[in-house]
Amino acid sequence: MNAAALYNAFISDRKGSEAKFNGKVIEIRGTITKIETSDSSVFAVFVFNQGMFGDEGIRCSMLQKYHNETRLLPPQSTVMIKGYCAGYNETDVIIEQSCIIK
Repeated sequence: MNAAALYNAFISDRKGSEAKFNGKVIEIRGTITKIETSDSSVFAVFVFNQGMFGDEGIRCSMLQKYHNETRLLPPQSTVMIKGYCAGYNETDVIIEQSCIIK
């Protein structure tokens, strides 16, 4: 699935998207806007909007096995990421336990 399409689905129909995607493993493809690190976590981020609290889009928490590979992604890389959809928190679609698909 296209990352922008997933984000827009949650924005336009949160309840329907939650029923369709939450708790499921999904694959998304798009252009990574930035990589964030926090303590021992690495996040691949697709940014689609600027909200009151900053960037909004899709945040993918990467499995530890993929931390180095994710950190080395060149800016604006197009990637496919597979992970567990944990829902939408009013600013981001959250994808957990993610890996990069080649």
